[in-house]
Amino acid sequence: MPRFSTITLSLFAAALLLAGCASIEDRRNAFQASQAIWLGKTLDELVLAKGPPTRTATLSQGGQVVEYESLRQEITGGGSFVTYQSVPVVGPNGAVSQVQVPVQQSLPLRAQLRSCRMFFVVSAEHRVQSWRHEGDDCF
Repeated sequence: MPRFSTITLSLFAAALLLAGCASIEDRRNAFQASQAIWLGKTLDELVLAKGPPTRTATLSQGGQVVEYESLRQEITGGGSFVTYQSVPVVGPNGAVSQVQVPVQQSLPLRAQLRSCRMFFVVSAEHRVQSWRHEGDDCF
């Protein structure tokens, strides 16, 4: 089993923490850089790394468009919180006062489908020429 130095583990932990703080632009740039490495690679290299594509289409000049699609359902809500409501209370002498009463509130569950579709254009020589993505869960 490999051993990691304290410095390596600290740097890894710091990178994970910073990844959560990265702006959308930083995440987009990192994603684009991670996909740009496929340009010029063979279709075999792409498939060996990413697995079988979701769909493929053959182009008229002998190339292909290779598509990878990922879907996930994100569920949010379901929590609860307490608010306070003023309620008038009549005392034994007839005086009215306000009492704060806790009221349990709940947030409804929401399910949202997230997706990412990656398209790689592969030449007749089986080399990746370009790529693009669409969806709200790519980076």
